[in-house]
Amino acid sequence: MSRTGLFDSHAHMDSDYFTDDRDALLTQLQEELDGIINPGCDEITSGFAVSLAEKYDFMYAAVAALFQSFLWSD
Repeated sequence: MSRTGLFDSHAHMDSDYFTDDRDALLTQLQEELDGIINPGCDEITSGFAVSLAEKYDFMYAAVAALFQSFLWSD
């Protein structure tokens, strides 16, 4: 783990942009950053954020649900 003092406070690692090289990128970032906060915006992306936080000890998940989903649910 890095000791640079650098922290990414809002990374969306669930983005399709990272699909092909997500694990390689996170392995590299683990050497360069002290931590990453990876927010989820709904049940699916929050679950993915938690799974990455369980896999990488320098990652933290921020779990959220959009308020609108509660207002307009059946």
